[in-house]
Amino acid sequence: MNLQLDHIVHFINRHPNEVVERLQQINVHAVMGGQHEQWGTFNSLLYLEKTYIEFLAIEDKEKAKESNNPLIKQLVREAERGEGVFQVCFRTDNISALKQMLEDKGFVASSIFEGSRKRSDGKIIQWKMLFVEDECPVSFPFFIEWNQSDHERLKDLKELGFISETHSKTNINSIEFVVPELEEIYSWAKMFDSEVTTTVETFSIKSASITISDCKIIFTQPTSTEGTHFKILKEKGARPFEISLSPNLVGEPVNLLGSSYL
Repeated sequence: MNLQLDHIVHFINRHPNEVVERLQQINVHAVMGGQHEQWGTFNSLLYLEKTYIEFLAIEDKEKAKESNNPLIKQLVREAERGEGVFQVCFRTDNISALKQMLEDKGFVASSIFEGSRKRSDGKIIQWKMLFVEDECPVSFPFFIEWNQSDHERLKDLKELGFISETHSKTNINSIEFVVPELEEIYSWAKMFDSEVTTTVETFSIKSASITISDCKIIFTQPTSTEGTHFKILKEKGARPFEISLSPNLVGEPVNLLGSSYL
């Protein structure tokens, strides 16, 4: 089954257009996305070659709190911890088969959610979503199947000017998570049939990684009360916090609203 990184979700506690304007100041092209009217959220988007970054905000707090969508439930919880990347989404071309595969491996898969939003040009975008309901200190990723093929969707985005020529060759190389226990990576490895391939240890951290399609997922456990990793884990809990882009959008690391883009 074809699984590829689709996007990462970066929570923001402000109007999404503020992120668009902030990125414009460093010559990075992002666009307003639209509203998820049924969930009380809205977003802006930074499109890359094969992936994108979603800056997701709560527009209607009451509607968001009442949502039964697991991503929105997580968003409401994570909002208390401040801004930053908090979820990862992988794209599939057969979400029903993926659901069966996960259940065959012993995971508890959710029902399939229908999603939609009104784009800034008025077009309604539709998709299907699947979540893993197993308890885990590191939230499992979720999955999406778009109602368009990858080719059709990419062509549409380029024609609308949503993908800048400057960013059309940039992709997400790796996503680093800070975790309380390094062994959590084996649950992810089981899910994706991926081998744990790299282990790194220093005086304050130890890390391991798996590769899913062409994206490396790195889990890092602090082993000391000193350093950035321990601070993030203590203040925000287990979560993704550092995104590696290739090539980098501005030639140097960017610290943006609670997360780092290298």
